[in-house]
Amino acid sequence: MAPGAFIPGAIRSFTCHRQILPCAAACTVRHKRILRRGADVRRCSLRMHGSSRETPLALGTRAGQEVLLGDRLAVLPVPILSDNYSYLVIDRARKTAAAVDPAEPQVVVREANARGYRITSVITTHHHWDHAGGNAEIRQLLGKQDLEIIGGVGEDIPFANVYMKDGDEHKLKDSSLSIRAILTPCHTRGHVSFTVANPSSSGPGAALFCGDTLFIGGCGRFFEGSAKDMVASLAKLRKLPADTLVFCGHEYTISNLKFAAHVEAENEKVHSMLEWAKEQVARGDFTVPSTMGGELQYNPFMRCQELAGRHGSQWQSEEEAMASLREMKNRF
Repeated sequence: MAPGAFIPGAIRSFTCHRQILPCAAACTVRHKRILRRGADVRRCSLRMHGSSRETPLALGTRAGQEVLLGDRLAVLPVPILSDNYSYLVIDRARKTAAAVDPAEPQVVVREANARGYRITSVITTHHHWDHAGGNAEIRQLLGKQDLEIIGGVGEDIPFANVYMKDGDEHKLKDSSLSIRAILTPCHTRGHVSFTVANPSSSGPGAALFCGDTLFIGGCGRFFEGSAKDMVASLAKLRKLPADTLVFCGHEYTISNLKFAAHVEAENEKVHSMLEWAKEQVARGDFTVPSTMGGELQYNPFMRCQELAGRHGSQWQSEEEAMASLREMKNRF
């Protein structure tokens, strides 16, 4: 295991210094004992509890830590700008990486170089400057005018030379890893989320890079779409396996969960997540990744169908709930 790496592969708890501790991913307020930054993570591994699999609400990451999905795929969150995340999607065997939304390319390239990874591709979720604005500079920094830059069909992505439509699969350059495109319009008309399948037989099945469509506990603003579009986009993401790791485009988690607690004051999962997120951020750590199964339990925008279906609900449909919640969040 590489130093500074975290394996989310199993589900419920980790073993550390021969003592079984409740996983930080379980996010319950009573479980306060979490590994601090600087711990010897090489001595920590996850433990599977037989066939009983309980998907954690979120996993989070210590700053500078790689998230390992099996033995071949790793993801390194790279904080950039004021609250954005870029990511390195790493082929551990070949030491190559794809950079997701590297809007501050000097930071992303520096992280890759420090770890001995060679960036061979760029994945761009949508055209906004804080996601696509670094594409020109990263070509220059790497000295690769033909650098593989991937974007969605119909989205104006600077220097894109690989265009993917909904359901397309693409093998990353100089990598054994493949990505699949999921068209998720609303924040922008051509916004695409991407999944990277875990090629190993152990660990979560995939990582999702969802840009500004889905956040931990929230969703993106409807800049170029409608509530109907967001309902349809999130419905696609809801179909992903519960253990899919969710890597979003911004650190908005505390704000989102405060709103979620306002919407569903009785939802204990929301309050547990909020307390955990506050602890993560206070330590200078990250709340990414969450899990798809977790989002379905505490994210009100992923729960519009359930909220609209409740007896006495003010909303008559999932779309009506989505539109109302987004307007409420905009003013929250």
